[in-house]
Amino acid sequence: MKNGLLLPFALLVLLIASLAGCGSGNSGSQTALSSMAASESCIRCHLTKNNISKVTGSNIVDEWTLSAHNTTNGASCIDCHGSGNGHPNSCGGCHGGSSPISAGFHNPEPAGMCYRCHGPDHQDDVMIANAPQHFGNMTASSSNTKYRASYVSSQYLGNCRKCHNPHNPSAAIAISHQWADSGLGDTLAGARTAYDFKTRGTYQPVNVTFENYCVRCHTSTGYINYISSGLSDQRPFAGPGYKVVQYPYTSADKTKEVTGCNVCHDDGKGNAYSFKLRTVPQVRVYYNYSATKAVSVQTKLSVKINNDPVFYPDAGASNMCIVCHAGRGIGKMISTAAVAPYFFNFSTNSQISSHDFTGAATLFQRSGYEYAGRDYTSPTLLHDEIGLNNKNGTGTLGPCITCHMKSGESHSFLPVTFNNQPVSDPSAIQVSGIVSRTCAKCHNGAIKPAWTATTLQAKRAGFQAALTLYNGLLAQKKVAGTTNWERLYGKGTGPDTMGANFNYGTMKNDWGAYAHNDLYAKRLIFDSIDWLFDGNLSVTTNTGGYVTDVEAAINSVTTAKNPWSASTVYTGPALDSLKTAAITYLLGGPGGSRP
Repeated sequence: MKNGLLLPFALLVLLIASLAGCGSGNSGSQTALSSMAASESCIRCHLTKNNISKVTGSNIVDEWTLSAHNTTNGASCIDCHGSGNGHPNSCGGCHGGSSPISAGFHNPEPAGMCYRCHGPDHQDDVMIANAPQHFGNMTASSSNTKYRASYVSSQYLGNCRKCHNPHNPSAAIAISHQWADSGLGDTLAGARTAYDFKTRGTYQPVNVTFENYCVRCHTSTGYINYISSGLSDQRPFAGPGYKVVQYPYTSADKTKEVTGCNVCHDDGKGNAYSFKLRTVPQVRVYYNYSATKAVSVQTKLSVKINNDPVFYPDAGASNMCIVCHAGRGIGKMISTAAVAPYFFNFSTNSQISSHDFTGAATLFQRSGYEYAGRDYTSPTLLHDEIGLNNKNGTGTLGPCITCHMKSGESHSFLPVTFNNQPVSDPSAIQVSGIVSRTCAKCHNGAIKPAWTATTLQAKRAGFQAALTLYNGLLAQKKVAGTTNWERLYGKGTGPDTMGANFNYGTMKNDWGAYAHNDLYAKRLIFDSIDWLFDGNLSVTTNTGGYVTDVEAAINSVTTAKNPWSASTVYTGPALDSLKTAAITYLLGGPGGSRP
């Protein structure tokens, strides 16, 4: 039986052995042999013994055979593992008895074997040629703080398997390319380069700290520490051999991290290349707030809000997304600050704000400042149920993963395609296609109206137009940048005016709010514009004959800047067109009412 298994393989080896190998040429150990021929003695045993990967569950010989290390004669078993001075050819290896692995046998990564062929010292290496962003600037000067991130940052040196299957490193190369083109793998994005985020952590308890905790979302290591500790560890870190320092001190470790594969993929034993999803508990967030000028009207002391947890619904595997897309602030903080025991002074204090891309907080109706007496529930919303309990056949991975990763390019994290590359101004590009297979589960004409790229783009353009007019109204009322939130409508109105400014920033920075929770987004924008118009939500005061003050407010704007590109200013016919789109989006058309 055993000979029957080996005979076809032996013929294959004889055929391939006749070809000259280039893989062994990289290491210089087996220059006359192909990778397959050089690996023959190893494969002979590992076809049947110790042949199943404990991580992937696949046959390691099969994995290597499919890899570029074999198919392009890149590297044999010996090139990576070493000769082992007799291992595994000793008699004891097959016939019992003691057969210890000698010092000549290597675990390739800790032994530095990968760098014999890959890395900055090999400029003709395919990895350096096609993906130089693997390696970044590790010697940047202290004055150059915005240098780029890299895939192989200090914590990833000698740890290639944090992304790659060691026996078939290019097995998921198509996925890797998608990830590299996404925001998670962008080594130049501000979310990676704006600061040295690994220093921006805290040793204080998560529920009370007012220090920086950027580390938990802007670095892979920080995120993993935070999740692994049950959502508590937010400490700064540094690579092996470097001293750990906390901002404002400067780290000697000049590498910066992207959001790597092992952030989302972990088998519970620290292995990423099985591509099992990391388990993340139900998300609880402490939205702590303190500022030098944030003082109490009564005590004249600094207002410090902490130890007030906000819980998000358990979204299964999508919990891993909520952690970083719940923001750093929510509208509730303004309401809390206004009353006992804080009594926030709204005539002298700066803005409480959220953060960027708070899609999870919008989806689960946590993000916005909600005006008293107004209803913000979305009884027909299904988006917060997607991927939970197989709602409408959407499975069990939660809404984030189920919507953003169910396309032919799952790791682009985009449920739609655009007519151009995404840029910093979302209004500069248009939806050209809906690629998430999940959308049609509900938007099929039976459960919900069917969506097309055209109808979705119209909704998106209306949302963007509403924000543009909202921005124009804030400027017209001279609200942006103020510290006196009671200037506009008098004592006691500060929370609502600050809330209007807060909602603008939140919606502006959640580019997909119109899809995450459309009704919630509309109502936040509608009520904020209504408040800004006259400081009164219960009475219509416009003299233009409009049914709502919101329509009057939109039509009162004479100039407006693009929210994402301040150099773009709209007036005249261009502004009129945006007014029409905004009124259609918010009110359903002229004469409409609150959504």
